[in-house]
Amino acid sequence: MKEEKGLKFVWAQGKVLTKKDFEIDDKVAYIDGFVFSRSVTLIYSPPKQGKTWLAYGMAKKIASDEDIDEIYYLDMDNSVSTLKERKVDELLIVHQKIHYLTRGTIGCDPLEQLSQIAAAAIREAYAGVAFFLDTTKDFVDTESKTQAAEFMKHCVRIRDAGGTVIILHHATKNERRISGSQAFINTPDNVYSMKQTGELNGIINYQLTVTHARGLVKDCKWSVDTQTLELSEYDPVSSGMSKEDKQAVEAGIAALKNAPEGLSMSKMILGMGYSVPSDRNGKRLVRELTGKYWNVEEKSRNNHIYHLLEEKA
Repeated sequence: MKEEKGLKFVWAQGKVLTKKDFEIDDKVAYIDGFVFSRSVTLIYSPPKQGKTWLAYGMAKKIASDEDIDEIYYLDMDNSVSTLKERKVDELLIVHQKIHYLTRGTIGCDPLEQLSQIAAAAIREAYAGVAFFLDTTKDFVDTESKTQAAEFMKHCVRIRDAGGTVIILHHATKNERRISGSQAFINTPDNVYSMKQTGELNGIINYQLTVTHARGLVKDCKWSVDTQTLELSEYDPVSSGMSKEDKQAVEAGIAALKNAPEGLSMSKMILGMGYSVPSDRNGKRLVRELTGKYWNVEEKSRNNHIYHLLEEKA
């Protein structure tokens, strides 16, 4: 039998694939149908659409995943005073897994910082690590094919070392397509067009449409509460509700679950936590949300019984 030989060249040592390199975990859905591990995701929209708020919500949600060890948020756009206004110090960086970097803290050019990160991207170095890059225009001249290619090359190296990269990017002025070099379309695993669909009571609603994909991603809608940075699936009914109204609705649903025979208007209002059965705000919520969270059965002119929608189905 022919004797197995060692590596002849020094440059190949430690760089050749072994069986151990194939012992990698399957992709993890950090946000189901939206963001997966070991991928590069690019989100683009016109300016002033709330991309950063969405990214904050994504970072906080991803940080709660047990498969994530660390998150690095590279914000090369906003000043510390802006971050303080957004309560990043209270709502985001207090999370043990989230590390926030700005242009003022890195001590070098943003693209150079990304290059340093990519230089350490060997084998599984970044498994369980996510990077947010906010925004491309603050790292490179997005119209430069050379700079765009270099930027995306670094992102791919990070991905190939097990990392997850989320990139924020801009659309053209007419909002019809992604701005800059084609590298921003062709290189990422998944590309989303983002549109803000409304804002009410500090809750911003988003619609994200897949424009290019290599993974199991899909169009989706999300809401971010700017007071808590909580990311949730968009609910056209409750989105924008005040915190008090939401609590009342949740209490009303719980009361109906414990009353399979249904509840009258007055009992519904009391079940929602109001002190009197004729509370005006309680009546408003019961009527406005009929057909959305519960249905009404008219027994007689003055006798209406409410049931949860799923129980009526």
